[in-house]
Amino acid sequence: MDRIVIGTSALPNASVALIKEAGISWLRQDFPFPFADHMGGHLTEEYLKAKATAKAWAEQGLNLMGVSPMPGIGGYKPDAAGKMQFVWQDWFPGWMGSPAGDGQLFRNYHQVCAFLAHDLRGIVQMWQIANELDIELFAGPLNPRQAAELILQGALGFKSTDPTLIVGPNTAGAPPAYYLYG
Repeated sequence: MDRIVIGTSALPNASVALIKEAGISWLRQDFPFPFADHMGGHLTEEYLKAKATAKAWAEQGLNLMGVSPMPGIGGYKPDAAGKMQFVWQDWFPGWMGSPAGDGQLFRNYHQVCAFLAHDLRGIVQMWQIANELDIELFAGPLNPRQAAELILQGALGFKSTDPTLIVGPNTAGAPPAYYLYG
């Protein structure tokens, strides 16, 4: 890549004029899993809303870095005794498969990312694959090998559809990321 990317996240009602005045030309746009009940099925309202928001940003002259669907999110909450326990909110639709399964999850993630590249061609130029899968908060039940496989399959899915896309992971820290993705 031969240009500097200066970007941010923004609420849908943010002022494009102020964003551009600040020297920002890229926005981050998260995308949920697109299909409701099976691969290639009906598109979810959440996905259609994210696509419409992305299209509106692009039509106003901003470049977009999409974030592919994330496995979920975790956090710490007190149990009945007041001890902090990690609680995971799984965002994988049931049809995606399980990390502990036969690999269907990773094949489906590849296909989901290929669909996103096709459906959002001309709107999203760069993709961050999931988010910080090197930390428990975002990886949840994925072990490091599974997290790396999800990232790899996402990248292959995007690039198989549109080789011009810029794709890559986002990490929380350099030392663990080196071993996870290196």
